Amino acid sequence: HVCSSRMRTTDKPVCDVMAFANSGSAVKLSVNGTAIGEKSPDDVKVVEFKGVPLVKGENLIEVACGSLIDRWKLNRE
Repeated sequence: HVCSSRMRTTDKPVCDVMAFANSGSAVKLSVNGTAIGEKSPDDVKVVEFKGVPLVKGENLIEVACGSLIDRWKLNRE
């Protein structure tokens, strides 16, 4: 589950993405179809990707853990 997914707009060129991953498997992050990275959840099942670059306009942020995918649309003004 992507945290802060209720936020729909930003004027910043980067954002931090935090997600909960109950499965314990590695979590993959992509933005607009481009792979950004992969991390394993910490002891409390949280993964954080800092300084994720955003393009102007709509950004589709996807966090995948195995076959589970959560999506967040964030518009950069």
